[in-house]
Amino acid sequence: MPVLHRYIDKSGYYISAAIPGEKPFTYQVNDQAATLFEDLGYEDESKLPWELLRPLRVIGHLYTKNEEYDPEISESDIDLTGISTPSLTTRQRNILSDYLHNLNLSPSQKQKLSRFLNDPDTDGTTTFDIDPDPTITVDSLDLPDDVRETVEDWLDTHERMPFFGVTVEDIHDVPKAKESLTDFVRHPAHILRFSASTHLWYTINIDGGGSCSISDCRFESSTDYDFRLSFRSNREVEWLEETSHSVKITDGYIHDWTLDVDDNDVRAMENKEPYEPTIEDHHAHLHEKIEFIPFIHSFFDDFNDYKINTPHTEQFPTPR
Repeated sequence: MPVLHRYIDKSGYYISAAIPGEKPFTYQVNDQAATLFEDLGYEDESKLPWELLRPLRVIGHLYTKNEEYDPEISESDIDLTGISTPSLTTRQRNILSDYLHNLNLSPSQKQKLSRFLNDPDTDGTTTFDIDPDPTITVDSLDLPDDVRETVEDWLDTHERMPFFGVTVEDIHDVPKAKESLTDFVRHPAHILRFSASTHLWYTINIDGGGSCSISDCRFESSTDYDFRLSFRSNREVEWLEETSHSVKITDGYIHDWTLDVDDNDVRAMENKEPYEPTIEDHHAHLHEKIEFIPFIHSFFDDFNDYKINTPHTEQFPTPR
């Protein structure tokens, strides 16, 4: 059940949630949504209805720090059978309706919202009225024939994956979506899934275990890097329940390698005995970094017109 939490420093809110059979996940709350929650009468530790989270997720007012792991609750077909969850009152639904109508929504956002906001409620009435744009189709992406066929297969598969769902509306407003899809469809790597935010990202398996999600930010004006790669391994880490390595690539150079920690783990750690990582723990993480480097080079060796720069090893002294 989704629960609203206020940060300790009172700087804002975040939402924690768990669905049976899936990992717990966390959503950040932007300033507009934070004000909406307060207008609706919610406060720290309040339980939230799914019907409130879905539209806010669609328009991006709820988001994850690491979009590479995103359980996508924007679909209306999540199986909530047997899960106790609150519902919005008539007054709250009216406040939410006003909130959505006062926003300057893009055609694709309207299209996505209409998928469940215009569905009849349980009493047979319709509270929301968002008119979709019928012109948004796979044809409007103007993809090459071979790419179009693969993308249609991806979209068909993702319709049956409510936690990683993506539709053509999701990718319609992504800058240069055609170029990104073409590069990744024609890459020999097997794409497990893809999704969209302000850019497209793709998840693939890594030989030996784990996965890598690659955000294609080459065409996004708000970022100063070309790609962001997020690695998840099968190695258990004693002092953190869920971590991922991430790295950025700009002009073929790898930089800003970080170790990301899921907010749920930070919250869970507050109730645990302190654990001091051992030298073996640090060694394991450093070794993990080294293991990912060959994967990065191998992947971009097969990427269209993009290569990773090879360091000039002669500038470093020879080990004794």
